[in-house]
Amino acid sequence: GPVGVNSASAALNFGAPTKGTCVSQTVTVTGAVPDQPVVVSTTVVPTYSGLSASVTSANTVTVSWCNFQSGGGAGTDPDGTGATYKVYVFDVVVP
Repeated sequence: GPVGVNSASAALNFGAPTKGTCVSQTVTVTGAVPDQPVVVSTTVVPTYSGLSASVTSANTVTVSWCNFQSGGGAGTDPDGTGATYKVYVFDVVVP
């Protein structure tokens, strides 16, 4: 069936997640509904971190950077002084 896309761009600046943890911020995406698939993109290429996103409530997407290093302690700031993040939420319609 057809697929609709709701999207938004946001200027975000994440702090450094402690090793083995995540830091998160939210982005408003009008029309987003929990359990819809999400893609997030940015130009940042971090070290030891992964970027993810999910719709956590109506119109709200939580974007997270997770530090995959073990051992606790200070982590690496994934986006330095910040970046523009593009969030796409797919409204998959099943006939």
